[in-house]
Amino acid sequence: AGAGGPPGDLIIHVKVRPHSYFRRDGTNIHTDLFLTISQAVLGSESKVRTLYGDVTIKVPPGTQHDERKKISNYGI
Repeated sequence: AGAGGPPGDLIIHVKVRPHSYFRRDGTNIHTDLFLTISQAVLGSESKVRTLYGDVTIKVPPGTQHDERKKISNYGI
């Protein structure tokens, strides 16, 4: 009880500030990976920054613009 009144609930509003590198979508984290034309056409290995450190992913040959790749178990 506070100030002589009956006990009540404490309500807290949490706001998450936008991050300069990551974007949040529910429990998923999104980021952009920029490749050269030759990396996209021929395929390559690239490091991707995650919340848990860098991860190396394989970019398959013929990767298209705006294509999405999923790295499992690296979200929230």
